[in-house]
Amino acid sequence: MLFRSRMQILLGLSQTLGLDSGHVSFNGQIGGKQVAPEAVRRRAFVDQAREHSATPQEFLAFEALSNQIPLKNHSLDHDTAYNHSWLSVIVETYSSDNIISFSEKIFRCLVTPVPWIAYAGRYSIAKLQQLGFDVMPDLINHNYDPVLEAQNKMSCFVVCAQENIARLQSLPWAQVKSRCEVAAFHNQTLLSELARIWTINRSLWLQNLSRDIR
Repeated sequence: MLFRSRMQILLGLSQTLGLDSGHVSFNGQIGGKQVAPEAVRRRAFVDQAREHSATPQEFLAFEALSNQIPLKNHSLDHDTAYNHSWLSVIVETYSSDNIISFSEKIFRCLVTPVPWIAYAGRYSIAKLQQLGFDVMPDLINHNYDPVLEAQNKMSCFVVCAQENIARLQSLPWAQVKSRCEVAAFHNQTLLSELARIWTINRSLWLQNLSRDIR
């Protein structure tokens, strides 16, 4: 699911914004600790496209894109590219209509002072807000969050990315930077407090869990 979602978002952004409009890195690796040869990764990309493309036209678009896999259009290290983008586009490890699951990807967004959107389980952004995290709704449009997969959530996500980038570029960078710094500091503080509470309540939580699953 993760690799397929990243492929579809890569294709959508390339068709909407163009691959040269931002820092793009897509190594085409599917699992495994040892990095596969480039030809193997290109072939895997095409195989995934053949299996999951919705239309023949979509497969042809993927096939054309595969010639650039592994793709990296910049020479920056990961952290530099991450911090010098108008909008970081995150694809969570798991995404579905019924399950919310967070990995280190989402928490990196929350504690780093950069604008971001995340393709994740339905209502994931709402859940983060419910937990008290600042997802910058005054700065970033997360309208894709309640959309069902069957309602073309992928297309909605790509459009949101395009609209967010355009809006951010229309604002003074100092204003964007300041807002992101406020959000990152708030989220760092909240995570620190949640870690403290977890340490205190862990034993009680395990006792309750043991009781509930009997």
